[in-house]
Amino acid sequence: MSKLQQFNGKSTSRLFVNVDSATLGKLDRLIGYPFGNSHPANGSRAEFLRQAIREKLARDTCKARA
Repeated sequence: MSKLQQFNGKSTSRLFVNVDSATLGKLDRLIGYPFGNSHPANGSRAEFLRQAIREKLARDTCKARA
């Protein structure tokens, strides 16, 4: 398996997401796309989405257990 198909040593799957232009503009300003800033995603849309998905899953999993 090539490194392009791995993330942190784990195999990956591709996820395609469509968002409206206004939302994408807000996201780009937040993360400093394409050059980065102090946001943890540092200009990477993909990293922002990975973080957002992890956070949302953690919240929803906690709510489901309650």
